[in-house]
Amino acid sequence: MKIYLTFVLLFTAVCVNGQQARLTLRLKKDSVYYLNTNVAMTTNQYFPGKKTMAGVQISSLSSHKVTDVLDTAYRLEVQFERLSVKINIDGLILNEMPDMSGTLTELASLMKHKVFHIVVSRYGSLMAVEDADKLFNSSFDSVSNLSDQKKLQLLTAVRSLFDKRVIRNTYFDAFTLVPKDAVDLNYSWTVNQNLESSVRATMDTKYFLSAVNNNVCVITGEGTLRAGPSPDYRSSNGLMMRMIDVGGTIKKKIVINSNTGWPVNISVVRNLKATGDIKDCPQFPGGLKFPVEMLFNISSSTR
Repeated sequence: MKIYLTFVLLFTAVCVNGQQARLTLRLKKDSVYYLNTNVAMTTNQYFPGKKTMAGVQISSLSSHKVTDVLDTAYRLEVQFERLSVKINIDGLILNEMPDMSGTLTELASLMKHKVFHIVVSRYGSLMAVEDADKLFNSSFDSVSNLSDQKKLQLLTAVRSLFDKRVIRNTYFDAFTLVPKDAVDLNYSWTVNQNLESSVRATMDTKYFLSAVNNNVCVITGEGTLRAGPSPDYRSSNGLMMRMIDVGGTIKKKIVINSNTGWPVNISVVRNLKATGDIKDCPQFPGGLKFPVEMLFNISSSTR
């Protein structure tokens, strides 16, 4: 009996340790895959004697139709089926301001069902974002009775949330670069990616295959962000600004479908610290540097 139990325990250990999974995408042409995504971004800026806070919440349901199956990649037709944006400045919610009421909702509605494309490799590498400008092809002249100046400011703010670089970073979070071959449970690998939006940084993330069952595989990751090349100054509220000295941490948990590799659940928490750098100007002779903290919480699921 003792020998039998020893054999059973040994057999079980071998089976668990030998558990393997393919993590690559295996999508079918003309199939449609969905991501229901919530993004919350909070930025705190510590000017001398004053702290300012800006918060953005984006909720979307996006569809991804496989239009082309390439040798090692897929071309996906993407459109927003549902989209809402909420902006909070120092506790003042723009959506609820009397002269802005409904404006962000109108802007978001004009971006729904506008088609753009992404190309993603079977191994989770985002290779291209195409036609992102089509999100803004519609005329925004019909949006509420705002002054031209306020309309331009709001449109600029919304465009900054959906430009090509931001879309690229969103899919960096949704897809993870995975090994080409099947791997064992607890296998680990490291991915280096460049983050480009309002900041430039390199993310070094170590991933683990944490769990495998018949339906899903669970991938967890932890990493750090380090400063990339100093970005150029960009216009913001009439000032030329940039973010430098970037650093921070990232934690990810991605649950993928075992059959398709498509993400079922995604959780990402990214903490960044940087230095805001305002270029020399009449308002700030000699320029100004100030601390900045940014927190990103991203969650996604299938429809």
